[in-house]
Amino acid sequence: MRVVAYLREIRAQADLTLTEVEETTGISRGTLSQLETGQRFPADKHVGELERVYGPRADWYPKEVLVLIQNDRGGDG
Repeated sequence: MRVVAYLREIRAQADLTLTEVEETTGISRGTLSQLETGQRFPADKHVGELERVYGPRADWYPKEVLVLIQNDRGGDG
């Protein structure tokens, strides 16, 4: 499973379309699609908006990816 396939799975479980998530978060469908297909990782601003729709979920990313994100942020979490 791709790392960010969790986002697609969470969206499917919530029975939401990309358009519905776009309307709620302000994140374009194109960006949402890129996030779900692993073409890009969510920026901090995206995570905040997605949490408004899906709730805060540590399981968005496998632990290995959380470590990579933390390292990319300079280890400040």
